Amino acid sequence: MENILRPDLSKLLEPFHHSELEWRIGHGAIGSDGKPWAIALPYVTNRCVQKRLDAVVLPENWRTEFHPVRLGDEKNRQGFMCTLYIRIDGEWIGKTDGASCTGVEPIKGGISDAQKRAAAEWGVGRYLYWLPDMWANFTKERQGKYTCLLKKNPKDKNERPQRFWWNPPRITENWANPIGDGMPPEGEGDRDGQASGPNSNGETIDEQYTRCKAHISTLTDLEGLDKLEKWIADQSKFSDDRKSYLRKSIKGQRNRIKEGEKNRPSMSVYDKCKHRIEELRTLEELQAAEDWIEGSNDLDADQKQYLKEIALPEKLRKIEEGEAQQANA
Repeated sequence: MENILRPDLSKLLEPFHHSELEWRIGHGAIGSDGKPWAIALPYVTNRCVQKRLDAVVLPENWRTEFHPVRLGDEKNRQGFMCTLYIRIDGEWIGKTDGASCTGVEPIKGGISDAQKRAAAEWGVGRYLYWLPDMWANFTKERQGKYTCLLKKNPKDKNERPQRFWWNPPRITENWANPIGDGMPPEGEGDRDGQASGPNSNGETIDEQYTRCKAHISTLTDLEGLDKLEKWIADQSKFSDDRKSYLRKSIKGQRNRIKEGEKNRPSMSVYDKCKHRIEELRTLEELQAAEDWIEGSNDLDADQKQYLKEIALPEKLRKIEEGEAQQANA
């Protein structure tokens, strides 16, 4: 009799260890003071995704299918759709997503990206899309793990870019939880009143405090800092000294954000649109998004074309597939 697998799919959503993450520069420039700045974006390699699938559902209980597609844009780019199947209760269930071919090793890169996006449909690494903007930590020459090329004016094709070395920010596994908004947990501690006991999430107060300190440096918006400051004030088991230290840290981070806003833009409108489209759930929301994109003055023609002809139709397909599955359930 065939063994029927009932995997704990929630384990697919678990954050990766920081040592498994790779990083790239999203966008950046050289500021008016001559110092570089850049948004650092984390990602995982396809081998990490495969390792996670092997560990959670076992190698014999997942498989992939790839299909080449033409994107239909002006450049007639090619891409791949990947369906990732997992065997659950003896039945193969698949989820699909796709990606365009990459600039370097286009076929290999396109297949790899498509498989990672299909795995994200199952929750693998999905929390990485939800993380706030994080800044690259620039270092002295040849002392960083990564390098990048930046300009004072990224749109100036005649400007010669300069090379910089940088290290990534550190994501702690505690607050990089795919379930929730990245805030420290709101438990009040253990029931017997001991300050060192765990809260409802299994953390001790010391662990909560340590995670809170690390979380402050990851916030890049004032609203998030205000929310965290209120949360700290409500924690009855944090000592006054600890609360004072955290408030000072928040004040320092708030000043850095205000200073940085002078010459550091937040995530581009285009990137925000792509992230927002992934969050849409209804046809009405899709239509409203398409109308907004069409009338936006912050997007160029190529960006509008991608969002309207690729991103929105792909999201529409996912919504319709979800509705069909609910109807057949």
